[in-house]
Amino acid sequence: MNQIPGGMNRRRFGRMVAGAASALAAARPAVPRAERAGPEGERRRALMKLGTQQSPTSDEMLRYFARFRVTHICGYPPPPGPSGSWAVDDLRRLRDRVESFGIQLAMMPLPLSSHPIAEAENPGIMLGK
Repeated sequence: MNQIPGGMNRRRFGRMVAGAASALAAARPAVPRAERAGPEGERRRALMKLGTQQSPTSDEMLRYFARFRVTHICGYPPPPGPSGSWAVDDLRRLRDRVESFGIQLAMMPLPLSSHPIAEAENPGIMLGK
C-alpha cells in the first residue's frame, strides 16, 4: 500500500511538501546579484566559526588551519612551568609559533575542569586566588 506510517498517503504527503516548498520560495524576495556582492561588485567572503576537539596549537592543526585560510584561533595554553603557572616567555613563544603559520592567537581559555575544587588542577582559579 502507498501509506506512510501514521496513515497518510505518500502521494498526498509529497504534494503537501512540494506545495509548501513552492510557497516558501515564492514568498522569499529575490535579491539582485549586485546587492549580494560587496563594494564594486566584489564577492563577500563567507565568515564562519568552527571548533575542534584536538589541540588547536599542534603543528598538524596549525598547518590544517593555514591550508583553509583560518585567520584567528582560540588556542590552548602550554603546560604550566615548574612553578605551576605560565611564564610570559612561554606564552610569547606559543603566540609566535602560531603566528609563524599566518594565524593570529586571538585568545586562550583558562584551564578549568569539571572536577570538584579539591581535585581540580588549578583550584586557585576556582577560588579566586
